[in-house]
Amino acid sequence: MTINFSQELDLVKKSRASSKHDIWMDLDIYNYSLPSVDFDMLVLVGIGGSYMGLKAAYDSFNSSKNVLFIGYSLDAIENKLKSIKGKVLINFISKSGSTLESKVALDRFLSYCKDNKIDYRVINTTSNRKECDIYMPSDLVGRYSTLFVGRVLFEYLGLDFKKMIEGAKAALSDDRTSIYASYRYLSKKSIEIKQVYEERLISLSY
Repeated sequence: MTINFSQELDLVKKSRASSKHDIWMDLDIYNYSLPSVDFDMLVLVGIGGSYMGLKAAYDSFNSSKNVLFIGYSLDAIENKLKSIKGKVLINFISKSGSTLESKVALDRFLSYCKDNKIDYRVINTTSNRKECDIYMPSDLVGRYSTLFVGRVLFEYLGLDFKKMIEGAKAALSDDRTSIYASYRYLSKKSIEIKQVYEERLISLSY
């Protein structure tokens, strides 16, 4: 079998360059106002693309800041409620604004805060303009939305958000990712297993 690697690599690069999801590179979409991050705890409510990328980032940074992730399991919520203390910033993340699991989790969490007189503030990140505090562009989907919905988290952790965007752009300009994708496709390797040994990078493998 003859493999035209150069041709396939060129197609991968063109496909990546024309992706409509590259809206995340536009710094203008991040020009929304953030509240003061002077809170004792940040609670992120979401599932899927609104949760997994942020959890992976938080774990990999190995931060000592107090952050809770809820929405993916009702049992997990009940186990975490007792750790709530101080002034709490809640970021509800749902593209539609009506994700059932996330809404149930938020309602349970707010009920607990009210019953225990916990001071909190909620920020809604969604594409639903009627309910949003932070409007999420409709073209942002799945893994492409991680940096956008993560800004509240990254600011809370004291990270330089602009440098993170610049770093992500630089990673895309590295041809090694395109070369690897081309090799995988042309070699017809449909299964790939990645093993993570660093505990703080486990969430990255999900």
